[in-house]
Amino acid sequence: MRGPEGPARRRSGWLGQSGGATLSDHGCSSYALDRRRAEIVTAWLRDAAPLGQRAMYIGAAPAKALHAELADFPALDHAVESGALVVSSAVDFYDLGEPIDPESQLALYDRAVELAIADGYRGLRVAADITPLVVDEALRRSHLHWEQYADRYMTERPLAPLCIYDARKIPALPAIAAVHPLQGPHEPRFAVFGSDRDAAALVGEIDGCSADVLSDVLAGLPATDRCLDVEGLAFLDARTAAVLQHELQRRADEHHPIRIVGASQMFRKVWDLCELDPELIVAG
Repeated sequence: MRGPEGPARRRSGWLGQSGGATLSDHGCSSYALDRRRAEIVTAWLRDAAPLGQRAMYIGAAPAKALHAELADFPALDHAVESGALVVSSAVDFYDLGEPIDPESQLALYDRAVELAIADGYRGLRVAADITPLVVDEALRRSHLHWEQYADRYMTERPLAPLCIYDARKIPALPAIAAVHPLQGPHEPRFAVFGSDRDAAALVGEIDGCSADVLSDVLAGLPATDRCLDVEGLAFLDARTAAVLQHELQRRADEHHPIRIVGASQMFRKVWDLCELDPELIVAG
């Protein structure tokens, strides 16, 4: 099954695919071995130097232990001493155990991006272990909204984070993974991510098995989203079409309407057969 494809200015699809890194990449993956975590983080952050970005590792351990994990990072000690690589414990960057406040958390990241630019870099490339943020199921819904809120910021600013989590503690995070343009370790089925500051793209293939995940994702869309581009959607079935209309109608009732753009012939056919609201689709 082919992976999602999205706007050219942001990489999307399988995290392991070839293709040049960009200043606004946003990925999600899992690990089941500490060694594998170190490999994933190092591979992601290695792209910072060629792009001219500062690298940052935020992990679920003290900074000294995180530093040791990056033994294979090029010229590690020099990178840390020069400020090209910053290592931070999650307890110093997040309020663990509490739902993320999107505005204050994004302000923290924005300051880090601005500081990197002031120091002569082109932006910030981050690898963050989100395990301590989502190991409590009660915090996952707020985290899902945070990921999408921050993702819209990345459509305009040079922030490129990779979110990783420990599969030994959390078997899967399907909704949170689905709001990242890049996903791993396996090829993704679908994704919803920012195509602009106030717009999202829905790409890939969605059937009834993914309908509940899609519902969770759509419920966490930022209030500022105004359109959903489905041009990259290769397949949807009747159940997922109904889920989509339900969420769009809920948004309209809450005075945050979203319109569908880029609808293919396939999409319109399913929509019409299900007798769903044609007013939700922008003509064109």
